[in-house]
Amino acid sequence: MIPMLSESSGTSDSDRLARRGAANALRAVVNRLGHILIPYAAFLIVPIMMRMVDDDDEVRDAAAGIFGSLVRIMPLEGGAPDDPEMSTAMAAERNDARAFLGQLLGTHPRQHYEMPVTIEGGIHLRKYQQDCLDWLYFLNRYGLHGALCDDMGLGKTLQVLCLLQWFYTEARADECQRPSLVVAPVSLLENWEREFESFFVASDLKVTRAYGGAGKELL
Repeated sequence: MIPMLSESSGTSDSDRLARRGAANALRAVVNRLGHILIPYAAFLIVPIMMRMVDDDDEVRDAAAGIFGSLVRIMPLEGGAPDDPEMSTAMAAERNDARAFLGQLLGTHPRQHYEMPVTIEGGIHLRKYQQDCLDWLYFLNRYGLHGALCDDMGLGKTLQVLCLLQWFYTEARADECQRPSLVVAPVSLLENWEREFESFFVASDLKVTRAYGGAGKELL
């Protein structure tokens, strides 16, 4: 069940049916076993959170139900005795899941995001901007969604551009380049272009403005 939830993200009918079946089956198991699952609760958190933003309503509903059950037992997970049947590989995987939860809740430091290119103009990210990038990078690693909600003037555009630059660099390394879409009011399009051209002069990432009839043709 877990591999179907973790690895299946296709949009075909067969992919959706596979995720529905796995999510509903796991929901039944979690409801049935209850506290017996405590030593294994950490294994389930990551794939379940990923499916809480699935594009299928039934999968999201099942994942939300499972997450609600897991939240009640997760505080007991750290102090639960190890299952003697748990293999070394499973114990290592559980530790990774615990590290994820610690980073999610802020009790463990998150992996530092390193910019793949230099920001031009003598710009250095402030600590709160670096913290935001570390958070967005963390969410992306685990396939989770997020929102950047700083006040106006605190550098949200720059932070998003930094993350897009990382997406491009990673995709180029994997030879799997795909475009990123930024949706913004027409009045801000020029500002996005201007900031990118100012901060990332040496970048190979290309920016194309699309709006109105020309935008529809391009998309």
